[in-house]
Amino acid sequence: MSRRGRAQLAIVRREIRSLVGSPTGWVVMGGAVAAVLGIATLSAPGGYQATAVDLLVVLEVLVPAVGVALGYRAVLHDRLSGEWAVHRAMGVRPRTYLQGVFIGQVTVVGLVIGGSLTVATAIVAAGRARPVAFLASSPAVADPTAMLWLVGLSIGYVVPIVALVMLLSVWAQRRRDAIVGAVVVVGLVVIGLDAAAIVTAVPLPVMVVLSPGAGYRTLVLTVGVGLSAQGPVTAALLGWATWTLVAVGVTLRRLGARP
Repeated sequence: MSRRGRAQLAIVRREIRSLVGSPTGWVVMGGAVAAVLGIATLSAPGGYQATAVDLLVVLEVLVPAVGVALGYRAVLHDRLSGEWAVHRAMGVRPRTYLQGVFIGQVTVVGLVIGGSLTVATAIVAAGRARPVAFLASSPAVADPTAMLWLVGLSIGYVVPIVALVMLLSVWAQRRRDAIVGAVVVVGLVVIGLDAAAIVTAVPLPVMVVLSPGAGYRTLVLTVGVGLSAQGPVTAALLGWATWTLVAVGVTLRRLGARP
């Protein structure tokens, strides 16, 4: 393995250890898992599709909230503590450092969301078999595809969220700034961008590009649970990619410009 690869892997490992080794991290992760499993338990009798729709409503808020709560101070802490200065003095490039932080954050948040949804799928598999005759008339009750798509798309949603959180973390000057910024990021992703698009009568294909949350909702409803037949799937994926690349690019430039 090259020197750059070893440095990046070390940063990934450190990032994962810092997230899973802190009491705050365990509280956030435990709360997220409890929320997902609780809803899955209540919705399980309705089958896979109904549970996926119920979880979608919560995950639109939960994924950004978990991403921000776990990652808002990642780069900020390293800057304020001098750890980033040490990395730079050792010849670690900003790109290598940010890639390590990004991969570590996506890994942890993705495992929390994806792992809890996987367990939720098992809960539905056990709970949907209750003897309610009318449930058997719907194929969606017995087809786990909706939940499996929800797992994959939710993990995919983590990627642009982590990129935005890193951007927040590199721009914040103090922890207070990061906390305020975290609230703003969650508000924009969950409500603000959607609301602005609705008020300005932006077409749906444009809306899903502008709003990662709208893109996530569209992908789940169209590809995952099949409740929307003609959702702009390509535009939603383009929006995720654009937000991710722009956020990472601006973060890299900002970090490289700092003393």
